[in-house]
Amino acid sequence: MRYYRPLLHSGPQPSGAQCLAGGWLWFTHVEERMRGAQRIIPYNALPTQALLRLTTPRAAIAGLSM
Repeated sequence: MRYYRPLLHSGPQPSGAQCLAGGWLWFTHVEERMRGAQRIIPYNALPTQALLRLTTPRAAIAGLSM
């Protein structure tokens, strides 16, 4: 199984960066973790489904927008 952790930044966003869950934090690279190994890859090397999970805005919880 592979896990992806975005390397987050705040402040001025460079062109091409992706926003985490539609919010104000952004990333250009992610850490890909596997059993016994890890590496840093650009976000555009992610599988499409993994990128969508990181960038899609979250649904409201108890009437509070995330």
